[in-house]
Amino acid sequence: MIIGAMKCGTTSLYEYLKDHPAFALPKVKEPEYFSQHWELGPYAEVFEPFTKSHTYALDASTGYTKYPMREGVPKRIYDYGLQPKFIYLVRNPFDRIESHHNFISRFEYWNETIEADALVAISKYHFQLQQYRSFFPKEDFLILDFGQLQRDPKAVLLKVYAFLGMGDSHIPSNFGIHNKTEIDAQVERSLRSKVGGVLPFLPESVKQLGKRLLKRGRPIAKVQLTDAQRSRVHDKLRDDMLRFQEEYGFDVSDWGFSKT
Repeated sequence: MIIGAMKCGTTSLYEYLKDHPAFALPKVKEPEYFSQHWELGPYAEVFEPFTKSHTYALDASTGYTKYPMREGVPKRIYDYGLQPKFIYLVRNPFDRIESHHNFISRFEYWNETIEADALVAISKYHFQLQQYRSFFPKEDFLILDFGQLQRDPKAVLLKVYAFLGMGDSHIPSNFGIHNKTEIDAQVERSLRSKVGGVLPFLPESVKQLGKRLLKRGRPIAKVQLTDAQRSRVHDKLRDDMLRFQEEYGFDVSDWGFSKT
C-alpha cells in the first residue's frame, strides 16, 4: 500500500510500479477502500482479476494518511486480516502544503486558507505514521524521499523492490513526474462522492461527461506561504518533525527543523 503523503510523488511511484507483472492493479489508482468505501463490497473487488503471476496487490490511496479527517483506516486494514507492506513518501512539508492547497483550490468544496489545519496535519509525518504503529510493526514501513524520487527515480524504485523482496530487473524505459494522473484520480473521487456506489454501473458516456464538468472546477490562483505563514506552520510542525527524525532516521534539517 502506497499510503501517501498526498503531493509527495505517490502517482509517479505508482506509474513506475504498475507495469511490473508482480502487481495486481486497482481499477482506479486511488481506491480509498479503507478510508471511504469499506462498506461497498469485498476488498478484492477493488482490483482487476488476479492471476498466478501476481505477488502483490497495489493500492495507492493517499487518504490512508489523512488523519483526523479520515479516521480508523489502520484499524480497518488490521481488522480485515491484511498484513501489507506500507510505502510512505514524504516531502519538504512547506512545499507539500503549497502544492496541496494549489491543487485542491480548483475544486468548489475547498474554501480554506493555505494554513488550514487539514493541510498541516497531513504534513505531520510522525503523527500520521503513529496511527498505524498500534497495529503494524515499524519494519513493515518504507519511507521514501520525494526529492530523491525526482533526482534519481531508479534508485528509489530499487529501494521498493528490495523492501518487497522482488527482483530488480523490471525498470521502466522512461521516468517522468506524473501529475495528470493525479488530477484524473481526484476527479474520479469527486465524481464517486457525488454518485456513490452506482458509479461502476453508469454508462461510460455519462461518466466521461461528469468528469469533464468536474475538471472545469475553478480558476487556479497559485499561492505560496508568506514568511509569517511559514513561521506559524513551522511552529505547528516542529515537534512532530523532530520525532519523525528521531524514530525513523529521516534528516529534517534541510527542511529547517532542528533541536536548537
